[in-house]
Amino acid sequence: PTSGMIDITLTATAGENFGTLGTLTFSNIVVPSTEIVSWSNNQIIFKCPAGIGTSHQVVVTSNGNAFTAAQLFSYQAPVLTAISPNTGPQTGNTAVTLTGENFGNSSSPITVMVGGLPGINATWVNPTTITFNTPAGYGQDVNVIVTMAGQSSNALAFNYATTGSVGIGTNNPSNFL
Repeated sequence: PTSGMIDITLTATAGENFGTLGTLTFSNIVVPSTEIVSWSNNQIIFKCPAGIGTSHQVVVTSNGNAFTAAQLFSYQAPVLTAISPNTGPQTGNTAVTLTGENFGNSSSPITVMVGGLPGINATWVNPTTITFNTPAGYGQDVNVIVTMAGQSSNALAFNYATTGSVGIGTNNPSNFL
């Protein structure tokens, strides 16, 4: 999850020796010693930091040797679970709250798309809440999708309400002239 704090285990392959002291980096950021659960010659367990995105590299530096993890780490994509309100006028500017998970942290770049149009003023509130205003648009069941660090969420539906009735009016024959 983007909230981090899950244990990640690195295991030395044949011929590698992590030593018992060194530096661990996650996407070029040093992992604080308080987040290292255990460190031995052949295994390191650490708490994953909070974050978003894909292709994060883990590197162990010990006794002058650098060991790069064979696999890159990816956080889970954002997941939408609720939208409120889910209806607004075609003129747009409806204040909407999205609820879900894996929304990262306050510095995470956010893009909200509503039927292919960018949402207005998308704002991170907390790891489970994003707010934005709708662009002008039309249609029913218009997809709302959040993208963070190249990872897109599932879609939830937004409905643009019609602003007036369309029709002929009364049965007065003069209305047809």
